[in-house]
Amino acid sequence: MAYVRKNTTAEPNSPSPLLVVSRPDICAHPCIQVLDAMHPGETCRIVNFYHDIRDKSSLETLLALDLEATTPTLVIRDFNTHSRTWSPTGTDPSSWARKLEEWTVGNLLTLANDPGVITRQGGDNE
Repeated sequence: MAYVRKNTTAEPNSPSPLLVVSRPDICAHPCIQVLDAMHPGETCRIVNFYHDIRDKSSLETLLALDLEATTPTLVIRDFNTHSRTWSPTGTDPSSWARKLEEWTVGNLLTLANDPGVITRQGGDNE
């Protein structure tokens, strides 16, 4: 599910120039949502991914995506993955981390958060 503000507080009755379109034609997996956020003359693709570690098809489907190099893209959400690239020092990497890292490099993605800084802490020090 995605929410978009349809108008602005300055002009609450005027429609927003931002249009968000779901792209199930790019990926139809239940753990992956692809959206195009369009503003006149610009498009940004958002790939919202949840890595369900009990369902190997979620990661396999993400890794099969070949992102368009000419479309600015943001890949976000919950990867349930530890990696030497982004996890705190001393954290054992997930067995699939290398495949995910290779996919990001192959799709010309760069890490947006600070390496080594925890982005979410679960209960009981997860």
